[in-house]
Amino acid sequence: MEVALTNTMALSTGISAMRNRMTVYRVSSPETLPTGSGYWMTSYRFMVGLRYNWIHTLHLDQKQTH
Repeated sequence: MEVALTNTMALSTGISAMRNRMTVYRVSSPETLPTGSGYWMTSYRFMVGLRYNWIHTLHLDQKQTH
């Protein structure tokens, strides 16, 4: 979400979540087969930013002439 504070400054925010299935393999010796155990990893991200736009726009009156 973005909210304009002035003509050139804006406050940006965002949130996201991600979930992954992962597997861990453990090897105790070279002769044995690795054993795996699975688990879920969940990560959350929250972002807050300040955006500056240095470009200025001009509001020109456009008149039609015939």
